[in-house]
Amino acid sequence: MDQFIPPSFLFDYSLTIQRRDVLPGASQKLPSLPAADTLFVPARLNESPAPRIRMAWNPEGVAVEVRVQGRSMPVAGRWSDPVNSDLLRLFFNTRHRSDVQRATSFCSTMLILPVDEESAGAPRVEFRNMVQSSTGESGKGGKLFRMRIDLLDDGYEVGVWIPGSMLSGFAEIEESGVLGFSVLIEDSELGRIPIDVGGDFPTQWNPSLWIPLQLVAESSE
Repeated sequence: MDQFIPPSFLFDYSLTIQRRDVLPGASQKLPSLPAADTLFVPARLNESPAPRIRMAWNPEGVAVEVRVQGRSMPVAGRWSDPVNSDLLRLFFNTRHRSDVQRATSFCSTMLILPVDEESAGAPRVEFRNMVQSSTGESGKGGKLFRMRIDLLDDGYEVGVWIPGSMLSGFAEIEESGVLGFSVLIEDSELGRIPIDVGGDFPTQWNPSLWIPLQLVAESSE
């Protein structure tokens, strides 16, 4: 019998991410996160493909690492044709509340193409507020944004460092200690790969469906 409700929807998840003050590092290449920073991915309960995700934070920003495996074809994409491209979307909410079902000015999204054939195969990124911020804070600090793309034999890994100045409300994140987060992967070979409920649930527009991440206050170093 088909399941109308995915198993991952039957539980409320709250995950923890470590504080690592050494991020983003001084070298030119963004460092990889250690295995200890690997998050549990609720979508694994749905017996569907699931990415490996690692995250860490500090008062200066957030590091996210997403690995997609299980592909047999090379990663490809065109910025002008996202529907037929391999891409991932990251979602952030610096004022996460389970009873708020519409995006606010504290919600941001990032679209990443690991490979853009229209830019000689280089990656392509678009970052924006889901609702215009009245403070004008979000989007600043874009020059400090860093990204790493590793192409694998059976997929790819994307690592990003997002300065807190790009996320509206991040300056107060230590007070709340919670960051709403979600990922949606749209893979031309594997299909849509969410990290949470998936299915027909509107995770792209409803921040109450995103996973609350509890921020560990003390540095792990």
